[in-house]
Parts: sequence; C-alpha cells; structure tokens
Amino acid sequence: MSALLSRPSSRPALRAKHFPALVATLAAVLTRGAEPRALPAPYPIVGRIERADARFNALLDPQARVEIIADGFRWTEGPVWLPDAQALVFSDVPANTAYRWSELGGVTRFLAPSGYTGPFDGEPHQGSNGLKRDPRGRLLLCQHGDRRIARLEELNTFTTLADRFEGRRFNSPNDLAVTAGGVIFFTDPPYGPRESLRENRARVRRRVPTRPRRHRHARDP
Repeated sequence: MSALLSRPSSRPALRAKHFPALVATLAAVLTRGAEPRALPAPYPIVGRIERADARFNALLDPQARVEIIADGFRWTEGPVWLPDAQALVFSDVPANTAYRWSELGGVTRFLAPSGYTGPFDGEPHQGSNGLKRDPRGRLLLCQHGDRRIARLEELNTFTTLADRFEGRRFNSPNDLAVTAGGVIFFTDPPYGPRESLRENRARVRRRVPTRPRRHRHARDP
C-alpha cells in the first residue's frame, strides 16, 4: 500500500498542523512502474471522508476532499508538510529517495539517498520511511537502510540521533512523533533487515534524548 498524496486544506492552520497526520492515515495503491509525476489540477478525487462526530470539523475543513496530487511511486510513506516552503516532502521507501511536491513546482527529487547511505553491495536496502520536523524545523528521518534516527543537516550530511538500544542496533525505524520539547518517540519493527541481522527482536517504542551523538554521515550528491 502506498500513502495517498492529497492536497492540503486551504486553511493555513490545518495545512501546517493536521494535514500530514491525515495523509498518513489515508492509503491507496498508486501507479507502479511509471515515473513519478505530479497530476494537473483539477486533481482526481478518491473516496470520501466519513465524519462520525461533528467535532472532527474543528480539526479538518468540512469542505476538505481527498485528491490525488501525484503518482508513479513504488511505496510512499512519511508525508511532512513544510509550511514555509508550502511544500510536501515524503519518502519512496524502495527507491531510497525522498520527493518534494508543491503546487507551483510539481514533483522533484528532494533527497537521494534518503535512508541507506552505505556502499552498493547488491542487497535491496530501503530508504527513509517516517519523516517529521523537530521544534526548530529541521527534518528528522527514520532511516530503514542505515537503521537509525537521523537529522538532515546542511552541507549534505546527517547527524545520527540514535541507532542502538542497550548496545544492539535498531532493526528498521518506521514512524516517529516529536514533542514540543524535542523528545522523539518512534517505532522499530523487525521487518527491515534479514532475520540473521536483526539484533532487537521485539517491536518496541523508544525515546531518544534531545542531545544527539555527534556522528555525521555524508550522503551522495
């Protein structure tokens, strides 16, 4: 299943705060095997939003619709809205790439590699999955291939925030949430690396201290 890419609400507060959470809960199978592309407006509408409680209207514009804004990806995850840029950034996990979409610029490659920065060894390493902004607006990534939580820095580098629990490497960090104080909660399911490489067997939630280990990794240009 691929995360459905849907246009944000016209209300700025909802666009910045609620849109990524909504998109992450809506899924659809998009075109496989084609090149990623932005669709022209008016965007195709898919499905409908069921409102079981009128209080939901305080979170989402009553006129909001689910619209397909782009397709041609293999497996999309982790949408995060960048309010200053009026752009959506999301992961295509098997492609080891993060893309950016905006109404003016369409779809462009934002980050590659996005989740596996090691050498090519013939293995199908996966890219980033969940994405989130920290309180300072910096992009945080659940990196499947590198098996860590990382922060994207300037000059094409990553800072490793966490990659081990009790001395054992993470399996495949998947999704994350960040508190206003900068504490990160994330999931680490076991389905990323081959079974022989898994060091943490259980699916658990872990908290990352706000002070990272200063361990930088260059990414390819």
